[in-house]
Amino acid sequence: MGIRLDTAELLALLLETLLYGIFLTLYFVVIALFWRNSRDKTLVRQRKFIVPVASTMLALATAHLIVDFVRILQAFVFELETTKGGAIAYYHKIQSPLYITTKVLYVLQTTLGDGFLIWRLYIVYGKKLKFAAPFLVMLTVNMIVGFVACATISRAIPGTTIFAAAKQWIATFFSLTMCINVLCTGTIVWRIWSRSWGRAGGSYIAIIAVIIESGALYTFSVLALLIAFLSGSDGQNAALDAVQPIVGIIFLLLILQIRLHTKTPTTIQSSTQSSHPSQPKSGSRSPFTPADSDYSGNVDVPYTMQPITVNIAKETETDYSKPSSIKVESLDGHGKSILPI
Repeated sequence: MGIRLDTAELLALLLETLLYGIFLTLYFVVIALFWRNSRDKTLVRQRKFIVPVASTMLALATAHLIVDFVRILQAFVFELETTKGGAIAYYHKIQSPLYITTKVLYVLQTTLGDGFLIWRLYIVYGKKLKFAAPFLVMLTVNMIVGFVACATISRAIPGTTIFAAAKQWIATFFSLTMCINVLCTGTIVWRIWSRSWGRAGGSYIAIIAVIIESGALYTFSVLALLIAFLSGSDGQNAALDAVQPIVGIIFLLLILQIRLHTKTPTTIQSSTQSSHPSQPKSGSRSPFTPADSDYSGNVDVPYTMQPITVNIAKETETDYSKPSSIKVESLDGHGKSILPI
């Protein structure tokens, strides 16, 4: 016996609220990180892109949560007595404008998250469009499929379930989302691994692990959603509402984790610096610093050459048997001779 529809919606709202709280907390952490270090030119440059994307994701997740709260109130409070069949009958009205709004918000959130993933790939491959073009085509097709699914649901015959209204379109949308995520993540990891072979292994392995973990979390979330949908379980409502904030959580976690792994300067201090002038000073850059990365797993330069200081001492001999003179400039600009040394 599957989960009841009204129970699934209550569970969905609970999960979405908890995950939204995590998303909101991470958002303020990232904002504080970018504005606190205003002297860091790398952070200042990157916040022009990251902050607007994170804010848009938060706005979409907030709107989705508000709409779900309104639907809960209508189902269990405002329309409970006027709707024949109670909350279950209300949630079966998939033609409802509020229900369609939740699906549109989900499509927009997913498209934004997949777009950021493709942008990472574009940066990693040296901003060469030919590597990102196939994924951009897939993203465009997926977005169109998502909006077609929303339009199909809005025209469904009353009494039709979501599984019968647009099953092919919805399944295609979930499948394409997983394909984009898996292929993009694999391509990015391969690029970083191939460039880092034999170089600064620890730093690169940490970056690769972060990218794989974030990709796996999102893939398994969508996979659970697809399985629940194809099995005809109303539990897909809980999985669908949970994915909305998960997209933003993965985006922000990736930024923070990459920042953690790349913002660790290699400090080398020595009490005998005068005896070893070529030793790097405190605060020298590590082989994988934020200047080489955009905090999204994007690697452009595998190495940064360390500066070497060379002190050269020059000895000269002076013949004091010959007179010499030094000419200096006076305050009024005229030369003035002094006695020989």
